[in-house]
Amino acid sequence: MSTIIKRRHTNQYAQIHNNPLQHDLKDLRAIGLLSHLMSLPIDWIIYKTQLYHKYSRKNIDAAWRELANKNYIIGFNCYLDGKKQSFYSVSDIPFTSEEFSSFIRETVEGLMDLGISVKSLSSIKDVNLTIPNGLTDVPSVHQSKIRKEVTTVPKVQYSQYSTFGTSTKRIYTNKKNTNNKDDDLTINTILNEREISSKNPISDNDILWITNKVKDIFKGKIQARSFNSVSNKCINNYKKGTVPNYENYLITSIENKIEELEIRREREKTLSKLIPSTKKNNHRKEIVPDWLHQQQESQETQKQYKSDIEEDRRRLMEVLQKYKSSKRKGNETRH
Repeated sequence: MSTIIKRRHTNQYAQIHNNPLQHDLKDLRAIGLLSHLMSLPIDWIIYKTQLYHKYSRKNIDAAWRELANKNYIIGFNCYLDGKKQSFYSVSDIPFTSEEFSSFIRETVEGLMDLGISVKSLSSIKDVNLTIPNGLTDVPSVHQSKIRKEVTTVPKVQYSQYSTFGTSTKRIYTNKKNTNNKDDDLTINTILNEREISSKNPISDNDILWITNKVKDIFKGKIQARSFNSVSNKCINNYKKGTVPNYENYLITSIENKIEELEIRREREKTLSKLIPSTKKNNHRKEIVPDWLHQQQESQETQKQYKSDIEEDRRRLMEVLQKYKSSKRKGNETRH
């Protein structure tokens, strides 16, 4: 008889509600996507196209559909300064209509605080919650402040099974109006629900300092031309107000670019091996097939690459934290 042994860890693990994993969700793809999103750090930014490349568009779309249909993912569409945008929030506990309204209200308020024009609110596809009439009319009143309503509805349902401190992760998705289906959809998970409305944009000097620090960290891993192309795009998106955290957005964008270039090099390397060569004599040295060697080499390279990236991110975040602390002390001294 086969036995499954569960090995539990006490650190670096995600705490996820049992109900969606064991009862509510029927598609393993939805369970996997929910687990993946909830396991991300609170300041982690990913690209939805990266999920497509890793798990396939078909799997992600199917998983996303069930999560939205059962209110584990909520979201709304709108136009920011004339450009269509979508904002999502994901949780391991289904959202209520009150929480959906609160999410929209707080997000719109935060955008208006940044001086962004918000118009034409609509619910995302497949979600069962609707936007209240009072909220759909708000952006048309020349960006007037939205009156906050007090609600006693608890943040956590299924209290019988709930684990204390389960986090709700917000996803901010930027859509471009083009015909390219693989346009980057930036997802930013944020634990603090008020961060986007309370955070002041950083100065141009801070942006330059952060950019140079990130460039130093990734020196030798990406060409200057590629880095400058990505950083310019990140700066433009940040100044438009489409992303709330510049340093995390830049770091993840550079990591994604490096990974994209690495995948491209591996693909070219594989293709070059398929080209026959008359001058090359291939002699088998072992019984182990060639494809197994290639697979093992690729896995080892990926493992080392991820380890290096995690260490780079950790060191950079330490430097950024010291910089912010010293700057905060300097501001307090001047006051």
